[in-house]
Amino acid sequence: MAPPTVSAWRAHVDLALEALPEHPPSAAPEFVCLEALPESIGFLRLNRGVPECVRGAARSGQFCAVVQEPGAATAWVPRSVLPALTDLAQRDGAEEVQPGVGWCALRVAKVVSGKGEGKVSATTGAAGSLCALLAEASVKARLLSAFGMEVLLVPETSLPAAAAALLSRGHGIWPSTRVCNSGPWEAPKASSEDALCQKLAGVWSLVQREDPIGTLVEEYFEGDGPLRIQAPSSGLFVELRLAPEGAKRKSEGKKKEASFGGRCRAQEADAGHVLCTQLREVDFQPPKVEPPRYKVALGEASIEVSGHEDGGKEQYRELWARVGATSTDVVALELQSEVPAPKAARSGLWIFSGKR
Repeated sequence: MAPPTVSAWRAHVDLALEALPEHPPSAAPEFVCLEALPESIGFLRLNRGVPECVRGAARSGQFCAVVQEPGAATAWVPRSVLPALTDLAQRDGAEEVQPGVGWCALRVAKVVSGKGEGKVSATTGAAGSLCALLAEASVKARLLSAFGMEVLLVPETSLPAAAAALLSRGHGIWPSTRVCNSGPWEAPKASSEDALCQKLAGVWSLVQREDPIGTLVEEYFEGDGPLRIQAPSSGLFVELRLAPEGAKRKSEGKKKEASFGGRCRAQEADAGHVLCTQLREVDFQPPKVEPPRYKVALGEASIEVSGHEDGGKEQYRELWARVGATSTDVVALELQSEVPAPKAARSGLWIFSGKR
């Protein structure tokens, strides 16, 4: 075999240095919407055939599934149809894998926009990446897939953590009342100190906001910033955060419209601070997993607010100035009912403070 020539070596080097062809950009990540089914699901180990409760659930159109694996069979069925544990074991030869533990079924769908806007079945296999995402958040999830439909099963005690992990990656999950922990929302309703609510009542105008602390992101000089109007005693409040006039597109305006209202519960915190919890009934932004909380330092004509946005590590700080006198009369109205009643119940607030 003849040795390679100089020209052959040069051609070899040129090929080695040649730029590799660019790969087509990877497809954009698929964002999915998960529907949390209302039933609490039980997880059964089957020792002889399919129990009657599973058959009954299937006949009535309720969520249920039977999984056959080598040497074992399991079933998922609403806990509401389960008989007593002794009857389940003696009559049906089945038992709960984790007695007393309820699971939530999350049905996976994809959100589409434009013509035909709504939810459609997601690409098969999308739930696999969701399982990996939940595993990173230390949430143990199981996956069922049949006939093009995928369902994630998550322990009910882990639902708030699962919802937070999914939302942080751009996915949607609903209804919020099924997946959120109601404890943090119910606890503040029990008590609120009237004297503190009285100090927070009135009209307040945002002067500046730092996020994180030390980084100025908003500043207003002539009262043209967001306004907060709060009533004493009841704690009803409205905070107006309107979209800026420079919002060119409707979608951009909707995104920046961040007004909200509801009830503010105030309790004494450490020295010189008040701990406030907002129970928002109306919000132009997506609901949060937990009610917003922040600390307030009270001044003669101003308040300083500090907290963590959406549970993040970075702390923000806001300075608000009182508008008008502290003794201004306040009238607050809350929507109770409508006639004729709408298909979906609505919430509404109307607060007057002086001439505002």
